[in-house]
Amino acid sequence: MDSPPCTNPSFSSTLVVVLSVWGSREALAGIPDIACRINVFLDPVRLWSFERSVRRGHPRLAARIIRLHTSQLPDPAIRDIMCNDRISLAAREGDLRTVQTFVHYFPDLIVCRAPDEAALFGHLHVLDWLFDHPGLVCWDQCATENAVSGGHLSVLLWWDRRFVIQPSDSLLLQAIQCGHDAIVHWLWYAALSRNWSLSILEEAISVAPLSLAKWMIGVCDDMLTFSLDPAAARGHLSYLHWGASIGGTASPDAMDCAAAAGHFTVVRFLHKNNICGGSTNAMDGAAGNGHLRMLRWLRINRSEGCSSAAFIRAARGGHIPIMQWLFQHYSHFYHQATFAHAAGSGHLELVRWLSTHCSTSTDAMDWAAASGHLNVVAWLSSNRTEGCTTNAIDDASANGHLEVVKWLHLYRSEGCTPSALDGAAAGGHLPVVVWLHTNRAEGATTAAMDLAARRGNITIVRWLHTHRNEGCTTAAMDGAAFSGSLKLVKWFHHHRVEGCTVEAMDNAIQSGRTSIVLFLHNNRSEGCSARGFMHAVTGGYLHLARWLSQQYPEMCTSHTVDLGRVRRSWTPEIIHAAFAARPSI
Repeated sequence: MDSPPCTNPSFSSTLVVVLSVWGSREALAGIPDIACRINVFLDPVRLWSFERSVRRGHPRLAARIIRLHTSQLPDPAIRDIMCNDRISLAAREGDLRTVQTFVHYFPDLIVCRAPDEAALFGHLHVLDWLFDHPGLVCWDQCATENAVSGGHLSVLLWWDRRFVIQPSDSLLLQAIQCGHDAIVHWLWYAALSRNWSLSILEEAISVAPLSLAKWMIGVCDDMLTFSLDPAAARGHLSYLHWGASIGGTASPDAMDCAAAAGHFTVVRFLHKNNICGGSTNAMDGAAGNGHLRMLRWLRINRSEGCSSAAFIRAARGGHIPIMQWLFQHYSHFYHQATFAHAAGSGHLELVRWLSTHCSTSTDAMDWAAASGHLNVVAWLSSNRTEGCTTNAIDDASANGHLEVVKWLHLYRSEGCTPSALDGAAAGGHLPVVVWLHTNRAEGATTAAMDLAARRGNITIVRWLHTHRNEGCTTAAMDGAAFSGSLKLVKWFHHHRVEGCTVEAMDNAIQSGRTSIVLFLHNNRSEGCSARGFMHAVTGGYLHLARWLSQQYPEMCTSHTVDLGRVRRSWTPEIIHAAFAARPSI
């Protein structure tokens, strides 16, 4: 029988002394079995799991555990992911020694994400070692995005010397948004010298601050045509003055966005200098944001007018003066849903005003109930005759508005449908679910548990299982896998008989939930589809894709693997190492 692990430090020290003395006495040498048992007793392998040794950054111990306790090891897919998680953490912290040791003890491991983490925190020494080491490392363009995000120009230069920065509007825009001017300067020179697309350059100028935009234009040999729309939307009048003077162009979006944001001086500048026109969106947007002065100016100086959207947006914003002005000048554009939008947004004073000027429908109370505005619901019930529909309780339940549900139950007769309990379950509103179960007779459908499972709400699922008899469908476990809740997936497996479909594993693969994938593989027979393998490849889950190719070889095709090369920058060496066992690759 194996000895129990030794956890007492003083006792361990005593045994070490005993073992030392034992080896020095000839009289005791004839009893080697005792010394062997003491060695086993003191062995740290007995006290550490593979997971713990990896998490604590002890790859040598982890490798020893692999050699001595193969029956207790996690699945190879989990093992690779554990090691990669620890290597990535070490790379993030600049801990090269841990990175080196893991790679040494696990030479077949394909290293993913570590370059991205090292780039984010500017650890060039880690990147240098990973690049120079003959091991298998995934170099993803994500590293360059991380370098820009972290403001590490040195990492970008390092990357460019080895891989060459590819034309990318996202890199330039990210550098501009982060305010890393040194990186912007370098990328801009690289873009000009390497003939990046004009659209990339022009978009960068359009979103850059004025001083940076002037510099970008100043170092160009050719004049670029760029858009003034972003500057107009931001209200940057000085940028517009400068941009218009050197040929910048604007679309109707410039005036529309500036008007909606209330940038009065910008709108006047665009109009006065005939830089661009506008559309009905200008007045519609201004109405929605409560800019009455802008509306008056646009009506006098522009001809585009507004549309019925102006009434809708003003109603949503609760702008009574705007609504009064629109009725005075553009009543012919009034939209029948205006009243309902005001009610649904909870603007009781506007609802009262509209009540004396226009009609409405059952949508008004339905939408107010759905949004939880009990004061509006009560007022409409007392002062209007349109009433509501079953949608009132159904939608209020789905959104968790229990007090509204109770009020409608007491004071209205329209009732509800099974969608009420289904929606409450889907939204995770247990008090509403319990109340409907106790006080209403409409019941529910299988959608209740199916949708609750997709949201990962095990509390709702268990309650429905105990108190309702509608049950669920295979969509429940499929949805539980989608939610990422291994606990819920296990619950369905052990407590329900509906099972699942291949979509369960496909969903888990899509979000990289390896633990769920392994549970389904070990305990279910549905497997996955080719779509699941494609999710693993396009999502960059290399170790999961590798495992799937071994377990479900019929799903692994050269076409799908090639997507990894195109979308994830997987090199031929990486692809060969990960999928060499497949003859079709």
